[in-house]
Amino acid sequence: MHILANLNHSNLYLFVLVTFVYFIISILNYRLFKNKLSLPNSKISLIAACLLIVNYIVLLVLYATHNNFFDHAEANIATVSWLFQRGKPIYHELESAERYSIPYGPMLYVINGFFLNLLKPSLFSAKIGGILAGGLSLLLLFYALKKIVGLQIAIFCSGYISLIFISIYSYFAAATFWNRSDSFLIMFVALGLLTAVRTTSWLAILGSALSIGISVNLKIHGILYFLPIYILFYFRHGIYSVLFSILGSLILVIIPFIGFPQVSLTNYIIWLNEFGEQGLSLNLLKGNIIWSLYLLAPLLFLFIYFKFINNNEFNVFLKNNKYFIFSILVSLLGVAILGSKQGAGMNHLLPLIPPWAYLFALTLSQAIAVERKRSFKDINKYSYCLYISLIGALLTVTLIRASVNEIRFIDLSSKYHDEPVQEINEILQSYSGITIGMGYGGDYDLTYYRPILTYHGNPYFIDAVSMMDSEFLRKGIPTETLKALSSCKIDLWLIPKGGLPFNLYNYFNQRQVFSEEFKSTFLLNYELRHHTKHYNLWFCKK
Repeated sequence: MHILANLNHSNLYLFVLVTFVYFIISILNYRLFKNKLSLPNSKISLIAACLLIVNYIVLLVLYATHNNFFDHAEANIATVSWLFQRGKPIYHELESAERYSIPYGPMLYVINGFFLNLLKPSLFSAKIGGILAGGLSLLLLFYALKKIVGLQIAIFCSGYISLIFISIYSYFAAATFWNRSDSFLIMFVALGLLTAVRTTSWLAILGSALSIGISVNLKIHGILYFLPIYILFYFRHGIYSVLFSILGSLILVIIPFIGFPQVSLTNYIIWLNEFGEQGLSLNLLKGNIIWSLYLLAPLLFLFIYFKFINNNEFNVFLKNNKYFIFSILVSLLGVAILGSKQGAGMNHLLPLIPPWAYLFALTLSQAIAVERKRSFKDINKYSYCLYISLIGALLTVTLIRASVNEIRFIDLSSKYHDEPVQEINEILQSYSGITIGMGYGGDYDLTYYRPILTYHGNPYFIDAVSMMDSEFLRKGIPTETLKALSSCKIDLWLIPKGGLPFNLYNYFNQRQVFSEEFKSTFLLNYELRHHTKHYNLWFCKK
């Protein structure tokens, strides 16, 4: 939590510093700026936008070819999605010996499991759903905007959206192309937007019902992201279309629970209640507010510009779109509060990018089209310099953060190459007749390869993501888990080198995830016999 707070503050401080520097420069060069910055060059803007889009696509390809994940929840989802395909429960009992359930909706595992089954289980096929969602999100948004504002503005906005997708990577602790629910939520919100603005009533009903039904089964609060979509839907297709869409989405919400025996509604509700006990974090709430302002800043600057050049037309624009604007603010507020729960974060804001992008593109199109009654450069010297300094600082900080994130991403992708994968495959061949599990200790990133073990038929016993949540809530480790550990349900544990077995700190509170009783039970029943370059091999003594 302290790391997130520092990241948010450093971002804010950098923005203030860059704004101040630009303000001094613009004051000293006021006449030059006044003559040269009347309107941006459209050709240069389009070229820059296309380069940003291509850069985002290259990043998707890089991620697809990298043989690991970048987040521990990705590894959990990749594993549980395959368990689902094998008929194992997504949500096990609270007192079960296994500890891997987390309160994501069932459709997350259904979608990722589909690609695992289609392409055969591998780290690549575990990623492909999220990668497709990341690419399709941008494509769906482009087609939605193109219908409303034309080709050039749609390209420009798609470029800026690509930049945002990259710039938030480290700070939202999520990427728009991971196999987590955020990627799919962005895509389905974009699909809902597209069907609302570009299709006939019946196609809009089907598209929105599909999008909302799946989204609620990705995250239980997914309906919040569709409030702006429903406002558009109502004004374009009428109240009856809205009602039919809601009815269809409700049917889709219950299908996974009645269609798949391995999806227990009772256990899902139990796990939601368990993690519903997590309180709100003031640091996360501050972070959500700061990043909400960051996402809204381009729109606010555009509103100021529009109001200044033609106040009457701006007021008409606000009047015509007041319900949509209000719905975005309501959704943003609701998501900011829900996203401040312990264990949540700024990634909850991501699915609001499609309706934000729609409003930004619509405002930009209207502002360009109206008759300019005033020239913005005729504003007071200091106000003008402050305005262009704020815009310049926003673009500069976004580019800096995007560049830093991309360098970090590339650096992580080359951390281990394929060595751990090769080691795990050799271990699986050497000890094919016993059960093998991934333990914790040492470099936590090395545990992200744990899906490979499950893809080769091994049981999934302990997952750190679920354990961290339980420990944060001070839920003790079930007796059945300790019994399974002492009876050697797992014959061989792979423990990453560099630390004691199951020595792992919780992201949320820096407490130890595994109790002393768990660690002593492990040491009593297992012994270190072999090792590879990256893993120690602990075998059952029995």
